[in-house]
Amino acid sequence: MRDRLRRRLLVFGIVALAAMIAVPTVMGWKLIAAYAGMRHEEADPEATISLLPSETMSSAAGQGIAVAPDGSIAVADLEGGRLLFYPAASPRVARVLAGPPRGRALIGWAVAFTPEGAIAIVEDLTGLVHFFDRSGTLLRKVKMTDSGCHAMAIDSLGSLYVAGSDGAIHKFLPNDRPDVRWGNHATPGAVSVGDAVGLAARPEAVYVALDRRREVAVLNSRGHVTETHKIVGLAGMLALGPDGRLYMSDPTGRIWILDRSGRTIGRVVGVHGDEQLFSQPRGLACWQANQLWVMNTDHLTLYTLRRRPE
Repeated sequence: MRDRLRRRLLVFGIVALAAMIAVPTVMGWKLIAAYAGMRHEEADPEATISLLPSETMSSAAGQGIAVAPDGSIAVADLEGGRLLFYPAASPRVARVLAGPPRGRALIGWAVAFTPEGAIAIVEDLTGLVHFFDRSGTLLRKVKMTDSGCHAMAIDSLGSLYVAGSDGAIHKFLPNDRPDVRWGNHATPGAVSVGDAVGLAARPEAVYVALDRRREVAVLNSRGHVTETHKIVGLAGMLALGPDGRLYMSDPTGRIWILDRSGRTIGRVVGVHGDEQLFSQPRGLACWQANQLWVMNTDHLTLYTLRRRPE
């Protein structure tokens, strides 16, 4: 009896071990097949801008970026603690709107333009959102979240969304007051989704890139989660395209294309399928119909996107 039990346990152990090896292998091959079968867009570099060196740091390291309709660019220089502005008329001439040498370091991960053209940056240490005009004048600062916020977005109506360290997305109206209709009755103005590293918003939908869960969640105008989709790579920053699609940076050196539902449908590669186009893409922003600005550590690059034939 004992020998029979030992044999059964041995057989069970062998089967379990085989399953532990086979299942990840099969899933890995499925992932590779899905990756290979995705549509591609080729990115052709059009212009590159090196970030303005910091007077207090040996180098600059950009994180979040935003592009206004006129082509002006705002950059959160995470390492230098500055907010940089590149006017559309002379994009290679940067202005320091906040941080050294104008004042104390303002360390932030995310920036966004308001519909009126002001620039918002969320401060990492305090959770304050600072609003500046394009000359660097501080218009106001509002406490909207706690420390550790890495994602923010503003929709076309002026509503602002921030990802709190509490795992919630907080929504504020254009008058800086919480939107009490957002979320549920227990937590008005906030929706718990998890650790967000990327946000993109339009009035009818908010997209959230979740780090640990490796998902993209879609929330409707009331803050209810309507869809969640697994992502192929790692979660990163998000940008809305003019045709309704989204682009998401991946710290491993990729940029993914998502449809309106948040489902991954493709990826961006270099000309002739170059997979080494991006080093460590961070912030990204769409401009015009087929152009994409991407932050690669210490320089910004404008790419023209072209759909590869199927």
